[in-house]
Amino acid sequence: MRKKINRSENVKNIETLNTDEQIRNTLLEILTNYINEDGEFIAEFIDSLDFIEVILSIESEFDVEFDDEMLTFESLADLDYLIGYIREKVSV
Repeated sequence: MRKKINRSENVKNIETLNTDEQIRNTLLEILTNYINEDGEFIAEFIDSLDFIEVILSIESEFDVEFDDEMLTFESLADLDYLIGYIREKVSV
């Protein structure tokens, strides 16, 4: 017996993948001066004014507002977490 394929779920997964990739690419553009060649965020490269500029750029680009608890250097360090956070904020 063949397994029935849930096409709407597959389309949703592809859309999420595309969205995540688009978010990642945009974030990498915004963070380009603050990441190393492996794409890892380097906190030593950013001061508090740069941090505010990066946060404002992300908020403007994705039309989101960061929750206060996300306004930390660590929030930028985990790109996958940041992508999920932005995806969640955009879909609300």
